[in-house]
Amino acid sequence: GFDPEKVSFGDLLDISFVTHDPTQLNRQGNDIGTQYRSAIFPANAEQEAEARAAIARAQADHDVPVVTTIEPLKEWYPAE
Repeated sequence: GFDPEKVSFGDLLDISFVTHDPTQLNRQGNDIGTQYRSAIFPANAEQEAEARAAIARAQADHDVPVVTTIEPLKEWYPAE
């Protein structure tokens, strides 16, 4: 989790959008597969609204479509 008193969810999303390429579908550079997709998993309706706003902000910075999806939050596994 994160501490919203220290950083907002929207700020985290904006950081995410500048640290990966949200215009690549199911890949990041040479890494290919659905596990490399650009996706946001909001925990509630407020986070979903912030996610949609962050995608719109990111789109303003790109000439090609942002392909980031918003998906239901399900079971989560940490990366190895």
